[in-house]
Amino acid sequence: ALRANRAQLAAPLAALGAARRAMLAAAAARPFDLAALEAAMSEVRRATGALQAAAHAVMAEAYARAAAKP
Repeated sequence: ALRANRAQLAAPLAALGAARRAMLAAAAARPFDLAALEAAMSEVRRATGALQAAAHAVMAEAYARAAAKP
């Protein structure tokens, strides 16, 4: 189900990748800025949740289609 619906997951997956890269950049920044790192970590959590929600929606639709089959 997830492979068949890659298009629905592409944007949330890309957003999570970007958030992770920003978090790593904030962690490596000099001078170190704790507030920037915490903000980047918060964005990773948000993006992770958005990707998980999108994946769950795709899975729920697939289960519903499978359950409707005789």
